[in-house]
Amino acid sequence: RVTGCLKNPTIRIREADDHKLIALSVGQTDAGRKLTLSIPEKAYIYDVYTGKMVYGKEFVWQDDSSAVWTFGVFTKKQAAPSIKVDASVTRGQNLTIDLSGNSSSRVIGLLFKGPDGKKMYVRNMVAVLANGKKVEFRTAFNDKPGKYTVRALDHSTGLSTVKTFVVK
Repeated sequence: RVTGCLKNPTIRIREADDHKLIALSVGQTDAGRKLTLSIPEKAYIYDVYTGKMVYGKEFVWQDDSSAVWTFGVFTKKQAAPSIKVDASVTRGQNLTIDLSGNSSSRVIGLLFKGPDGKKMYVRNMVAVLANGKKVEFRTAFNDKPGKYTVRALDHSTGLSTVKTFVVK
């Protein structure tokens, strides 16, 4: 149940093996209002967009005119995603990203930044772990050498882990 909205929100619930995802759409007229998501039993509730977590039966937030909000609900507190990468890779070769420390029910976004610190939008990936827990980051022969970062973002919790690797 969601309270604080001027109109009834649209709520969708999807269940995975270890959690529920609650997506809700509130009206644009709710911008700036305090909204409350209420659930029947105490749980760890994560705002998927911010990673903010509360333990209890309610999650209270200030609506910022977002069209959709997504929450992950878990019986156990969650850790940031596990990610393993080699320390370096040679240009033109692939870097294996190992996500095997995560549940198969998760979807992990992989967000990259180059050695100049700029986001590399066209290189970002989404890993659906039910389809496999290792992905390849393909480097090009003309990639700039230097230190790159990859941020693994759990789309069920909003928690993330950052790792670095060097392209030689």
